[in-house]
Amino acid sequence: MSATHHHRAISTILALGLIAGACGAEASTDTAAPLPLETPLGEAVPHAEQRDATPDPTSTAAPTDEPTTPPASTEPPTTEPTPSANTTFDASDYPPEAEADIAAIFNPLVEQYGLRFTYGNLIDRTANGTFKSSPTGDHLAVYVEPIGDYTDTEYIDNTWILAQLTPWVFETWPALESWDFCQEPRPEENSEARPPPVTQLDIFRAHADEIDWENGSLIDLVLASQEEASTALRINPQLQQQPAFVAELQKLGE
Repeated sequence: MSATHHHRAISTILALGLIAGACGAEASTDTAAPLPLETPLGEAVPHAEQRDATPDPTSTAAPTDEPTTPPASTEPPTTEPTPSANTTFDASDYPPEAEADIAAIFNPLVEQYGLRFTYGNLIDRTANGTFKSSPTGDHLAVYVEPIGDYTDTEYIDNTWILAQLTPWVFETWPALESWDFCQEPRPEENSEARPPPVTQLDIFRAHADEIDWENGSLIDLVLASQEEASTALRINPQLQQQPAFVAELQKLGE
């Protein structure tokens, strides 16, 4: 690895280590927490119900195990809608508002990787820089947790594998401008209702088409987090010490 790439790798480790400040941290009841867009590698974005000063009671439905037909493909779309301020969306352009309906969509997609849906919500992140639950929100939050044995290597590998859902998410719901996807701790290691995430990807539509989802790797997300305010990858500091993650960083020198 060259000196430049070595320095860049060290900077990456230090930047990604700033994940302190969990999804489950206490939030003020007076106002929703602002999104740290200008520090995308800083604190993890809180869970949506902690962002929202007026939580939506309809979003508390328990996830359902009712099977649903998964999308035919998660390959990047050949054409991607580009919303603008003048675009008018109808209900089908948004993800479902009910949490049980979001679970029915995502559980079949993540169960094959040893994960299950725990929480999801549609968020308006444009209201004066705050988060608020909304049926016409432009941000989708999805959280999953491991089922049974789940290794640190699986956390790392599945960060990229599940990130590849991004083109499908934006193609399926044209009204979305961003989404975030968290892997939560193993249930036996953290009993909090909304624990700190182990991994989190928060990405905007505007940057998604610049990533090679078919041939890329986790390192593409690491670099995007350094270079783009519209992409934030957050990795638990302990997970960063694992050989699988170190191996990804070594690709910076290739």
